[in-house]
Amino acid sequence: MSRFNYGFVHGSKTKIGNLIVGWNEASQTIVVVPTVPDLSGCGDPAYYRRSEILKAYRNKYPTDAFIIYPDKKSYIGINAYDWLDDEKLYVYVAQDAELAAFTDFFMNRFATK
Repeated sequence: MSRFNYGFVHGSKTKIGNLIVGWNEASQTIVVVPTVPDLSGCGDPAYYRRSEILKAYRNKYPTDAFIIYPDKKSYIGINAYDWLDDEKLYVYVAQDAELAAFTDFFMNRFATK
């Protein structure tokens, strides 16, 4: 059974939400689970398999984000923040080791360019 690691806060150009981000190296899959700031509930997971996506890359501007295009019409941007405007709204823990591991996986095993 694959194990997914706990992830970080998400943002995109149109909507900011909270996600739990996980990944599986063997299957080259990233999973994101929408959640709420206090982690009291979550939605259905979305799976992004390397073999099924259009493209994926790291975007440095305007914020450091991991961008995945599952098709030509939509995308998801995973931002790893170490700051938040209102910390009361979020459960946040520093995850330097997890972010480093995810970055390594994304850049070396998942990114398409």
